[in-house]
Amino acid sequence: MSAQRYFEQCGQVLREIEKTQTEAILRAAELIADSMASGGALHIFSTGHMPQEPLGRAGGLMAIYPIDLGSPVNHPVPPTRKGRLGQVKASQRAEQLVEFALDRANIAPGDCLLVISNSGKTPVPVQMALGAQARGLKAIAITSVAYGRECVSEHSGGKRLFEVAEVVIDNCGVPGDAILEMEGLDTKACPTSGVATAYALWALTAEVIAQLLKRGKRPHLYRSINLPDGASYNERARKEFEETGL
Repeated sequence: MSAQRYFEQCGQVLREIEKTQTEAILRAAELIADSMASGGALHIFSTGHMPQEPLGRAGGLMAIYPIDLGSPVNHPVPPTRKGRLGQVKASQRAEQLVEFALDRANIAPGDCLLVISNSGKTPVPVQMALGAQARGLKAIAITSVAYGRECVSEHSGGKRLFEVAEVVIDNCGVPGDAILEMEGLDTKACPTSGVATAYALWALTAEVIAQLLKRGKRPHLYRSINLPDGASYNERARKEFEETGL
């Protein structure tokens, strides 16, 4: 049964994360907790389909600040200019956009930035990590190291995300992400990156919370709004969070 095969293969990925990434998760959590306990902030930038995963979730931290590049310029390239602009130019423009955004972001030295990108090859996540570090932040990555190693960097510096972040949490995915060979298909089916990245992300969150409590700091978490007191609890917690920053 294909569903069972996916359960088994995806389960292997999750077990590999637990087996090999616990140390990295602990290191990342310590950096984040040290920062938050001393008045710093945890920012997050994610490519692909993961930006909303840690935001506003029951049991999740209120103190997460997403960086959204948005669409400051949405302008088609005239056909006669496509050759002149080229891929290198496009990469440089992406890196410049990140620098523009970071110059205007509400970040400060001593903060932490979590960058999530499965392959980690494109200019934006790489420059986000590099730009944050240049501004005195700690850059932590969740990425697939095996996938990244198979990719050619599109960043002007030739680096991939796993090569520039201070702490790398490997989601243990395979190159190409999908894992199921299925008869009648010429490509694999069903990715693991969403499940695996969420697994690593929430393990990291659990350890950050534990580290903060160990330091005598109680972070504010969301309660499910589907519980009878969920909305009122979150309203009270939000007011306290706005006073404490935690």
